[in-house]
Amino acid sequence: MSGISDPLMRDGSMLTNSRYTITKDALETISEDDSYSVIGTGSSMTFKALDGGCIRDNLENDALVYNIAQPSSRAYTDMLHIPRIVN
Repeated sequence: MSGISDPLMRDGSMLTNSRYTITKDALETISEDDSYSVIGTGSSMTFKALDGGCIRDNLENDALVYNIAQPSSRAYTDMLHIPRIVN
């Protein structure tokens, strides 16, 4: 599916007000961090509210916390990211 959707998401024709390219690059970085990762996704509410550093400082393990939420995200946008997050 990503082979079909990536070009449309990168040029912005599939999504509005998207951070897709930033999110895709973030997922590549997260996959290389060699640690447990907690990933927050969703819309502007998560984007504004999730402070990864604050959460990480209050965890009892060494997990890294990432906020890849997107303002104006829709359910289909999040569904496109879920397979990438799992991988």
